[in-house]
Amino acid sequence: MRTAMRSQIKRNYCLMFLLKQIIQIGIISLLLPLNPVSVAATEQLQPILNQKDSSFVATFIAQNQSAEELLEQGLDRLDQGDYQGAIEKYTQALELNPDSAEAYHNRGLAYIRLQQYESALADLNKAISLNPDNAGAYNSRGGVYVNLQQYKNALADLNKALELNPDYASAYNNRGFVYVSLQQYESALANLNKAISLNPDDAKAYHNRGLAYLGLQQYQNAIADFNKTLELNPDSADAYNYRGRVYFSLQQYESALADLNKALELNPDSAEAYNYRGGAYLNLQQYKNAIADFNKALELNPDNAEAYLGRSGYYYQMGKRENAIADMEKAIQLFCQQGSSDACQKAQEVLRLMQTESQ
Repeated sequence: MRTAMRSQIKRNYCLMFLLKQIIQIGIISLLLPLNPVSVAATEQLQPILNQKDSSFVATFIAQNQSAEELLEQGLDRLDQGDYQGAIEKYTQALELNPDSAEAYHNRGLAYIRLQQYESALADLNKAISLNPDNAGAYNSRGGVYVNLQQYKNALADLNKALELNPDYASAYNNRGFVYVSLQQYESALANLNKAISLNPDDAKAYHNRGLAYLGLQQYQNAIADFNKTLELNPDSADAYNYRGRVYFSLQQYESALADLNKALELNPDSAEAYNYRGGAYLNLQQYKNAIADFNKALELNPDNAEAYLGRSGYYYQMGKRENAIADMEKAIQLFCQQGSSDACQKAQEVLRLMQTESQ
């Protein structure tokens, strides 16, 4: 992909050079010979045209060689994970060539890595306005919309990317993830199967398909896909996290603990991993560890409804009914606010039972 990007950069600059040559020089040279009377005039003008041509070419090549070098340096920084450095290089390239769709696109990618989605969106909008046939830019902007949870816009962009490039594995993967987020798991599987058929070594596609299988409660398929994810990317905290969730759903709490411990080793700031590990500890009657994990999950994410739900279960088992009810009420409030209607309804049923027992 990196080589293709470099080749595209060079092709675009060559095209720009030819266009400017035609516009600024070639039209006069083409028109004058059409009239035989103008031959003498052409001969008189030729030294001027040649001088203009030489000056233009020298300036244009100097500027765009510098811009191309800056784009190359930006790619190097992207590869190295120096996203701020990449942004600086692309900004410098745009100062030399304000119409570089590649610079806007790649700077948008750097902003995505920094989770600066509004800045990424602005750059990708500009990249698409400059080159509306770039499937990659639509795919990238679709990814931004996914992170902003604007799924309708995401689907529109990913559909456009696939219209422009029907064999675009990354776009199928991203569209599959959108369907997972919308809980449309069969549509997700269709897209993710296609992504994997096009790129069998894409760890993210296996991970996302594992999420779809988890949503369908096809736990063994989910485990197989998370295993494949970890085979391709042994340091995937998310894969350990979600495989741990699968084991939790299967009530295999020791296996869940092993995976969630690894997930937290790789990503110590995962509120979800702390929450599920707290649930595993609770089911293993390791109550001190359970409450510590629920509290940590809420420290990292005070709006984690599932953590309030889990801590409510801990308080209930400890006989602390008022605390249990208070946390359950908070969980219900958050579930309803976040649009999780099924979870909200089930939590309300549990709350009624708690309130009945406490009377």
